Parts: sequence; C-alpha cells; structure tokens
Amino acid sequence: REGAERADAHARAVAARCAASLLSLEHRDGAPVVAVYGWSTAPRLAATGPGVRVGSPLGVTGQGPTVAFNVLRMDGTHVGYAAVERACAASGVHVRTGCCCNPGACDYFTSLPLAASRVDDDDDDDDGGTLRKGGCGGDADGMGAGRIGRPRALHAAGKVCGDGVDVDDEGVATGVCRASFGWCSTFGDADALVATIAEHFAEEERVATSHALGSSTEREAPTATIASVCVYPLKSAAAFSPPSGSWPLGPNGLLFDREWALVSPRGVVLQQRTCPRLVKLAPVIDVDAGVMRVSVLGEPELGRCEVALPRGSNGGGGAGASVRLCGEDVHVTTLCDDDHDDDTHARDVDAWFTAAVGAPCSLVRQRAGSRRSIRRRSDDADDEPEESRAPTIGLANSAQILLVSQSSVDHLRGLVDGRRRRGRAVDAGGGARAAAAAGEPGRDENGSSVAIDFGRFRPNVVVSGDALPPYDEESTAWTSLEVGDAGPEGSVRARLRAVRPCERCSMVGVEQATGARTAEPMLSLSRFRSGSR
Repeated sequence: REGAERADAHARAVAARCAASLLSLEHRDGAPVVAVYGWSTAPRLAATGPGVRVGSPLGVTGQGPTVAFNVLRMDGTHVGYAAVERACAASGVHVRTGCCCNPGACDYFTSLPLAASRVDDDDDDDDGGTLRKGGCGGDADGMGAGRIGRPRALHAAGKVCGDGVDVDDEGVATGVCRASFGWCSTFGDADALVATIAEHFAEEERVATSHALGSSTEREAPTATIASVCVYPLKSAAAFSPPSGSWPLGPNGLLFDREWALVSPRGVVLQQRTCPRLVKLAPVIDVDAGVMRVSVLGEPELGRCEVALPRGSNGGGGAGASVRLCGEDVHVTTLCDDDHDDDTHARDVDAWFTAAVGAPCSLVRQRAGSRRSIRRRSDDADDEPEESRAPTIGLANSAQILLVSQSSVDHLRGLVDGRRRRGRAVDAGGGARAAAAAGEPGRDENGSSVAIDFGRFRPNVVVSGDALPPYDEESTAWTSLEVGDAGPEGSVRARLRAVRPCERCSMVGVEQATGARTAEPMLSLSRFRSGSR
C-alpha cells in the first residue's frame, strides 16, 4: 500500500510540474500559450503583471495525474490538437489527443470562457487594460457551458474519432491534448513536453507567413502549370505517374485513385505509419489490358501481382466487408465479391501482398454507395443543391484530389536546409531528443540529408508558376481551379472546387523512397506555421 501511495504522489507531482510549466509559457506579448483543463483555479488575487493568469493550478481535481490542455495562438484562437500531436511526435514526446471518448464533456470544457488575465496597455497605475482569454480552463461552476447540439452537429458533419478535424468551422477545438504520467515518469518527461510546446508554438518574433510571402487574396487569379499528376491506386503505396502526363477523372476524383487498400486480419487499413514497406509497392494501371500490376521496388524475385480493373459499375457484388480507416468504419468490396474473381485467385493475391509487405493482409476495394463525404470551406456559400456540397471519396482520407504547389515545397526545403546549416540541436529537454542524427535538423538517424520533395505530401496534382508564392494554394482566394490547355485560347477541360486545406498526418515524416521516419520536415513546418522562430 505504501508503495502505491508513493507512486501516486510521485506521478501527481510530475503532473503538477507539467501543468504549472505549461501555464508559465507566454507569447512575446504576454498572451498564454496553453489552456489547461480540470485543475483548480482558485483566484490568486495578488498576481499582477502582463500575462499572469488569475487562476493557477493548485492540484488535480477529480482526476489522476493527467494534464488535459489545448495550445493557443497569440490571438487566443486554438491550435488544433492534430498539429500539436505531430509536433510532439517529431520531438519524441507522446501525448494522447481527441475528444476523450466523451464528446459532451469535451465540448463543455473547450467552450468554457477561459480564466482572463488583465494586461495594462499603458504606464499609469490604474488597473485598467484589456482582458485576454487564456490560462486555466477553470472549474465548471459558474463558468458557462458547451453549445447545445454541437457534438451532434459535428457528428452530422462527418466528425469521427481519429480524423484530422481538430477545430470546427468557428475555430473552437473539437478535442484536447492529454499528457498522462505514472510511477515511471520523470520531471524530465514533463520538461520535454513543455520544451516541445515552447519550441513549436510560443511566438517570440515575427516571421514571414503565407500572406507576407505574397498571398493572392487581393490579386487576380493566378495562372499555373500542372507540373505533375500522381495517382495512388493502392492506398499508401508508391505513386503511379501516367506516361502521357494526363489522366481521366472518375466519380471520386482521378480515376482509380485510392481504389484499393490492404487491410490487416483485424480489418484495419494498412498505412505507411505502421507498415513502412508499403512505399516499396509500385502499382501501374494498364487501362488497355484492364489490370493493375503491382511490383516491389528493388526486389524482382517477388515477381508481380495482377488485379483486374473494375468493370462498369464499381460497386461490386456480395456482402462486402467493414474495415477501419482513420477511426472510421468504411464498407469495402473484397476480391471474392467481384464477379470476375474466384476464391483461389483472391487467396493468391492476398498471399502475394502478404509476402510483399511482410505482414498478413488482404486486398480490398472501395465500394460504391458507402463513400465518405467531406466538409467544404466554411466560407463557401453558394446556391448549389445540398447533395452537391458533399463530394464523395473512395479510400482517401480527406478529399477527391489533393494539390500542392512546387513553390511551397521549395520554401519548406529551404526551411529544413536552413535549420541544418545552423546546426541547431533539437533538444526537447530532460535528454529527450528528436529523431535526427546527433540532434541535427535535416538529417536522419544515419546522418544523411533528408529528402524534401512533394511526394511526402502525397498530392494528386503539383502546380508550378512564377506567379505562385509559397503556400498560396492555402489562401481563401483559391475557391476553384480551372484546368485546360495552355494559352489564351485554350479550352477548359475541368473545373474543380476547393474544399478545404488538408491537414496532412504524420506520413509527412516518412521518407517515400525508403520508408524511414524522419523528424523533418514536421519540425521546420510546425515552427513556421506557429510563427515561433
């Protein structure tokens, strides 16, 4: 009993240090970097000075040694928990994120008015000034409540566990980050988390943003050239680049894009984060022959596998199967459901992929009628019918077609190279260090330079042009895209609607040529996004 009590006291001490340290973080103007939930917020009336919160953590209330928090920008808006999780993962720090399996409570606390700090805007002795929101999330009593119907509205909009929708259309967090501590946790672990948050999200000096780099919000629509078209027939496998440089559109975006996927015996879709050998699978679509051919890069002894392309309606027959994709149940078609595949062929195909990736798996295909819809931009208010506002997708995570500009990739490569040249060690505190060789940004564990190219972002379309500043494609000016022949008299072949920016997952940290995980470019990108340094 005494051992358990000591372990509990130790874990709570580590949690208290973490909460207090997080609350001590400030942006350059004194605004808080973190809001902490569930801790006592008894007023500390003697507290004065810019950036000091009225509430301070005095101990855990009704919970174990867990610190629930959200990160705030300097203007008080939320940084999505997915971005925080990616930054922590890049620095070797583990946090849990999401709505805590309790959307009602999560909505209640994230919607609470945060304890305010009063900051004097002048040098006189009055106690006036502006009230900032930040610091502790506060106790429940007298602090407000969540918005009625918000969890149900989020669910109706397609919000599911494990997706990247970490803020709603009003900029309010849909979940929190949680740091859990136990008997084996150390103060160094708490310090590592705090240092990571400070490294990535504390704004210390103004840096160039996408608008400062020349956003097109206030100028004429830019003209760009399609530099590359990529199709990903097999989810998380290598890209297929059409030899002609063009590719037809299908009902879900580019024809056969994310058409197939590999699933584990437990019905979970395999992705590069958990199965890095997927990068070696190279699918090729042969429309004339009506097959997809898949080979393993650098391993010709494994031969190749052929899978027939869907005929006519891509719905497939049979009962199908339910698989888990990014926290969502998705109905798919198995090879046995297709009328042109028998059990023997399906087993042979599954056996080949099992040998290719080195793990038991089976091949499935997206099923018509069960595709997931996605949200459009909140500022996209037109008069189109409701059914046209929710485009369907196959086995993609976010949208029908993903686009990135070459200028954005080039700028990001420059950020990574700059960090490498400066030779700044990425030390998360307490000895925790990001997964870069000798702590050097821009290098992997073998000491070789990290390749930063558009392939890390898995885009379908890469555009280039002198008139495109970095990250211009993320601006609200990009409401639509017309694809056509070059020249003033060129005809328009397709019109695409912008849905929303894509929150890429940790797959950005996977080297597409080798499957190796790297801390970059997430380290440089998250710091640039936060405007920290």
